[in-house]
Parts: sequence; C-alpha cells; structure tokens
Amino acid sequence: MAFITSSFRVVVKLMSKLRKVIASGLEDSHGGAHVYIFGLLAIGGILIIFIISLNIALEYTNKNHSKPLVDIATHAAALDFDLNEAAQGRITWDPVKGTASFYSYLRKNLSLDSNNYPLPGSYLTAAPIVHYLGLVSNSSYPFIYSKNVTLHPSSTQQVVRKIQATLYGPSVVAIVEVQQKMNGQATGEPIVISSISSIRNRF
Repeated sequence: MAFITSSFRVVVKLMSKLRKVIASGLEDSHGGAHVYIFGLLAIGGILIIFIISLNIALEYTNKNHSKPLVDIATHAAALDFDLNEAAQGRITWDPVKGTASFYSYLRKNLSLDSNNYPLPGSYLTAAPIVHYLGLVSNSSYPFIYSKNVTLHPSSTQQVVRKIQATLYGPSVVAIVEVQQKMNGQATGEPIVISSISSIRNRF
C-alpha cells in the first residue's frame, strides 16, 4: 500500500507541473497549441504508467497476502495421515481427511462460504480454484516436482503456467489460483500459488 500511495503522489505532482506548463504555453499564442497537445499526450502516458504500476502492486500484494494463508491450509492437510502405517515406515496420507482439513482452513483464512465464494469483507473478488491437492512422493530426494497448470481453458485468455518446486520428502502439494481485479481490464489477473508441506518429520 505504501508503494501505491507514493506512486499516486508522484503522479499528482507530475500532473500539477504539466498543468502549469500547459497554462503558461497557452498564454503564448505562437506555441500554445503544440504545448497543449504535448501536455495531453504526456498526461495520458503518465496515467498509463500509473495504472500499470498500480496493477503490479495489487498483484504482488494479493500474492504476498494469500501465500501464507494457503500454506496454513496445506500444513493442516499434511497432518492427516495414518500413524500406524507411519510407524511401519509407510507414508499413507488420508486424502479424505486431508482434503477436508485443507478446505476448512482455506475457507477460514480467505473468508469463504461453504461453496468457496468470498464472503462480505473478503479481499478476494472471486472463488479460488484448487488445481491440485495431493500427496507427492518419490523414490529419492531431493526431488524436483513440476506441473503445468492451464488457466482460463478453452478461452482466448488461455495460458499455461509451470509450477516447479524442490521436495525433500513426501509432501502434500496444493496449487491454488486466486483472481486479482485489474484496473483497465475486463477480466482479472490469475495468480497461481504453490504450497508444499512435508510430512517427513511428523512421526
């Protein structure tokens, strides 16, 4: 928010200076029209830069706020595994209990209703999309886990994002998409959050 405030102040100062330049130029009958046109173009350029900067700031703010909240939900899900199986050296994650725990904490942390839509007061403007939630394991570690996520499938905005992370043991992995409403755009900007919680040291 500090970045947004400082950017707004800079834009206001620049526009104030341009207004003075345009006003002084209009008093000069020889160059008034040219100064006026230049001033309008400059103001338009400044506004475009400000909107782009504002959208970038909003996107980063949303991601930085959402990431730890999703991590808490993933951590809660990772706690749901069979302790008896773990005592025998077998990692058996309970997908039913783990999924229930994940969504329970996700709804609490992101202020969502039972259908995962934002409640009044939530900073989200659309329901988050969980692209993947499950236990990922490998025969050896560290292990590079990668997954392609398709956003806005079967539409003109379709795009593929690649998720990559290093796992150091059997882990619950969640890939969640949240939307950020962008100024000057009809559709929101998708923000993909990957969250990993290892269950290696919990038995």
